[in-house]
Amino acid sequence: MYRAVVFDIGNVLVRWNPLGIVEAAFGLSGEEAHARRHALFAETDIWRALNRGEYTEAEAKRAYVDAGHLADHEADAMFAALYDSLHLLEDPPPLMERLAAAGYRLFALTDNVHEVVAHLRERHVRLLRRDLRPLVRNNSVLDVVLLSLEQLDEKRAALVPAGTTTWYFFVSA
Repeated sequence: MYRAVVFDIGNVLVRWNPLGIVEAAFGLSGEEAHARRHALFAETDIWRALNRGEYTEAEAKRAYVDAGHLADHEADAMFAALYDSLHLLEDPPPLMERLAAAGYRLFALTDNVHEVVAHLRERHVRLLRRDLRPLVRNNSVLDVVLLSLEQLDEKRAALVPAGTTTWYFFVSA
């Protein structure tokens, strides 16, 4: 019998739309926007390195600029558009409410970075608290947020369900 449910954060709990980020940051549309999105998120390894924890947000901005992909003001605009775009999707909170009421432990995972997770926690955990107040556990409806670039320590390992393999955990608090 299952005792826990794991939700991905990007496009499951929160909207993730790189094309929309590019459109908003640079005022582009159509093929220009698609090409710029591809250049920034697929052709270069900078975004993937950011997600792997090899760069902080500031270091990734600098890498985009140093590689000639963005000017300083464009790097700032891209990350501002990123944060503005991260909206909670409508369907998951009611599902999470039903699952929590049925006794399931709720987890979320992401390959995003500290700064984005901090933003999501600030912006959306409050919304979840409001929407799911009766279900709050340790100030969050989620038992644990899994952040792929974090190291697993003993405290976090104690929260991992038996049989879970190779995940890194970030305790939501």
